[in-house]
Amino acid sequence: MFKRRWIWFGKIISDEGFTLAYGNRSITYGDDRGSFEFGLEGGLLFSPPFQRTGEHLLLSEPEVDEMVERVVRGIIAEGHEVQVYRK
Repeated sequence: MFKRRWIWFGKIISDEGFTLAYGNRSITYGDDRGSFEFGLEGGLLFSPPFQRTGEHLLLSEPEVDEMVERVVRGIIAEGHEVQVYRK
């Protein structure tokens, strides 16, 4: 389940322990490991993410897949359509 910190803006907070924040042509996924930025433009989510904060991690493919799945669920919960583009 998702909720917003404020009604019209702010982070999207999941009861699973992660957050999502829209940026300019991006969406940032955050959890206890740090924050990871995905490109987001025209309904396309670009993967893999770029790590913004936290101790540098080398993410495994299953970890990236889990992040992508969570981000997609959050975007859909906001009422938007999204497709994933993997590099």
